Amino acid sequence: MDVQQIDILFRLLIAHLLADFLLQPDIMATEKKKGLVSRYYYLHILTVGILTYLLLGQWTNWQGPLIIMVVHGTIDAVKAARASKYKWANSSQKWFFIIDQLLHVLTLIVYWMIATEAVKN
Repeated sequence: MDVQQIDILFRLLIAHLLADFLLQPDIMATEKKKGLVSRYYYLHILTVGILTYLLLGQWTNWQGPLIIMVVHGTIDAVKAARASKYKWANSSQKWFFIIDQLLHVLTLIVYWMIATEAVKN
């Protein structure tokens, strides 16, 4: 594994952290819980895709950021749908958050493994 491969992973993780935390104001985090009917949901997912594309800096690779954006959106949509069915207790909210973040990071790691293996070959 070389420095370039690790750099790609860090870029993916930084894009995720920026999109899910730093660039997601409270109103967006609250309103996107409505799922597919919320414009904030789509704005958030678009932010994920654009940041991933920009931070990767692989200008001819738009498919990778698109895949990450779609998977991120799917995870968020499922989370919103599940949340609307249950009145969460505080401890359940923590578990939903942890599972949500683990799925997002797992997505990035799987993409990174596939992408860096393709570059290596």
